[in-house]
Amino acid sequence: ISFSKGQVRTAAAGALAARCFAAQGDSLQCIGLIGAGVQAKFQLQMLATVTQCRQVKAWARSPEKVRQLSTELAAEGWNIEVTESADKACRSAGLILTTT
Repeated sequence: ISFSKGQVRTAAAGALAARCFAAQGDSLQCIGLIGAGVQAKFQLQMLATVTQCRQVKAWARSPEKVRQLSTELAAEGWNIEVTESADKACRSAGLILTTT
């Protein structure tokens, strides 16, 4: 997959913000994800450097893209569940990401 410095920089900034402001350790049980494009993958990969949480509830306009993201990141230990609405993706999340 090709990427730009801007995509990596955005994901790194998101991970830093999560490290500073989100629950840490075992207290972060679930991440809510809105969007399932290329940036979503970068965001989750960078988050892996600052949190042990790998449980994600995700929503995107294309459920197929969420399933594809789930398949791609399963090998990295991510458990991504497709939800039927953005509200359900965020309801139980201790951290919410909005991506493209």
